[in-house]
Amino acid sequence: LMSSPYFQSISGLSHDNVFCLGATPNNEVLISQSEVYRITNNTNKLTYKKVEGVNRVTGIGSHKNDIWLGTAYAHILHYNADKLQREHDLSKRGGGIFFMHTDHVGDNWFCQAPTDKPIVGIAKINKKDELIIYDETKGLNSRVLVVDEGGRSELYAAGIGKENYLYKYDRAKDMFENKSVPFPFKVGSNFEVHDIAVDQKGMVWMGTTDGLLKYDTEQIRRMDIGASTRNEIRSVCTMNDGSLWLATDTNGLLHLSPDGSYVLFDEKSGTPSKVAAYRSIILDHEQKLWVGTAEGAVYSLRPNPIPLKTREPVLQKVQVDDSEQPITETISFSEGLITKLNFASINFPGDEIKYQYKIFEKDIPEDEVLNIMWSTPIEEPEVKIQGLKTGRYGLLVRAQKPGGYAWSLPANIDIVVKKKWYGTWWGITLFLSVGLLFFWYYARLWILKKVKSLEFTLSQKQNELNAKEAELLVQTSSLEHQKEALENAGTGIHIIHDIIKQIPQGVGWEKVLPVLRRLTELPTNIDALEMAFKKDEEVYYYGFKRGNSKLEKRQEEFNEKSNLASYVMSSNKAMLISDFDAEVGQYIDKKGNGGYVSKILVPFQGSGKGEMVFCIYSLGKHKFTERDRTLIQILSSFLASNTIDELK
Repeated sequence: LMSSPYFQSISGLSHDNVFCLGATPNNEVLISQSEVYRITNNTNKLTYKKVEGVNRVTGIGSHKNDIWLGTAYAHILHYNADKLQREHDLSKRGGGIFFMHTDHVGDNWFCQAPTDKPIVGIAKINKKDELIIYDETKGLNSRVLVVDEGGRSELYAAGIGKENYLYKYDRAKDMFENKSVPFPFKVGSNFEVHDIAVDQKGMVWMGTTDGLLKYDTEQIRRMDIGASTRNEIRSVCTMNDGSLWLATDTNGLLHLSPDGSYVLFDEKSGTPSKVAAYRSIILDHEQKLWVGTAEGAVYSLRPNPIPLKTREPVLQKVQVDDSEQPITETISFSEGLITKLNFASINFPGDEIKYQYKIFEKDIPEDEVLNIMWSTPIEEPEVKIQGLKTGRYGLLVRAQKPGGYAWSLPANIDIVVKKKWYGTWWGITLFLSVGLLFFWYYARLWILKKVKSLEFTLSQKQNELNAKEAELLVQTSSLEHQKEALENAGTGIHIIHDIIKQIPQGVGWEKVLPVLRRLTELPTNIDALEMAFKKDEEVYYYGFKRGNSKLEKRQEEFNEKSNLASYVMSSNKAMLISDFDAEVGQYIDKKGNGGYVSKILVPFQGSGKGEMVFCIYSLGKHKFTERDRTLIQILSSFLASNTIDELK
């Protein structure tokens, strides 16, 4: 009773499939289902009334006092001040009218379904009620599915095809210009743009069969929206704050913020269905969002809607090896102990809240903390910490409740992992004191018992003591050598600094690769390295393996779902993998690791602005750290600025 859903339906209105929505100049909303209903706001209460004389309306356009209704019977009805002015019969041209958009000058653009043959282009009815066709003679070479106007009254049309999916209207020439650019990623053979939205900056957002695409007049890229990144997007709507609302085919609504974060809205948010109607998200005169689904239409209770904030989690309980500890500003425990931290996010209702966390070394830069992946969402508010080495760490924990709520601000917890008690100075002192005490006691006892025969056995014991001393010296020397070898192995990756010094200024890859090979020859944790670059739809690898000075080459298909180099090029984020089998599933479909378990992949731009990835591998687990990734990024930046040719 105390909570209300994010979206609300019109009381009494049927939950039929929505054909289209439209906001009229009279501060009303038209909803077309099997019938057409006019929604009005009377004293803060929404009421509806059936529009008589029309049904199966599949397109709505409006400008000032004019309203156009397009039907599935290929008719367009023009109303002015609610009076029918003219009815256009377009049945000879094709099938039903499935989309309408009226621009700022009052021209009503519409898309018509084909009957016996495809209809190329689009058409409009101007202010004089004249029908004007835009086809190949006007620059359109493919079927058009949607039109939208935004930015500085820039009009775009979009439709079907990989080479002819986006057009821009030139009012001065009364022509369309093909603005389609090649895709830097793979799309399906039946690629379609279902809906477009032009924001205030002139950016074109496209909901397509292959996800949400962004066009900025020069390039096009696919937006990362999690599980829906490559799914069908049926509707797009831009907001004044730069955010977007999206309708997926079967997964519900998404709100995409300007910073790239997104929130899923489904039945828990008040929507009647996850299945969206095509091109059916609009803003009314109060800036409330209306959404059409397969089971009716809903509207947002708030104007200019954005996701609600989940409250920041609060640390409630600290348990170290099954022993509860007091909550302090800094959580500290000894290395090797298992620590459990329990949190709570104080929200109402408080069920089904999910949590995510990330742990990082306290001294790494803040921008690297942002690049660390959040954990997989968990439903239990417990973070289990184990396996951390001695040092200082930071823990970020955030929460999200269902029903239109964004991730909360993270709770920031400081963690100190201390040495085991017997590794501290007082533990070592205790061991030495006890050892000396026992040694003194038994030595004194031995002296008391053997004093009478001391002269007889002195020579023999002296020889034994000398032998023991020599053996102890040998063991001590061996331990010192082992310690030195461990220290050298632990710091071997920092030889990268010397590698940079050995690369001459302004040289080609022919001279750079032999120098990089030394990373697999020197005492580092690097067992192999590769330079990956993209050419056409393939990824080429040049590299070296430890124990083999010959340059090795290979190639794979460019696919961010099946190989890490393609994923890193697409996401443009450096990657650190400590256990390939355990972690690779977060990024790509799991495949063979080539025998290498630890990996670092760093993207950078070559001299010809080609995308490249610097890859280093190790046979063992946890061989690389965040500092190693930072050093490889530094080396990659140096190579990007120092090489004068492309790797071919």
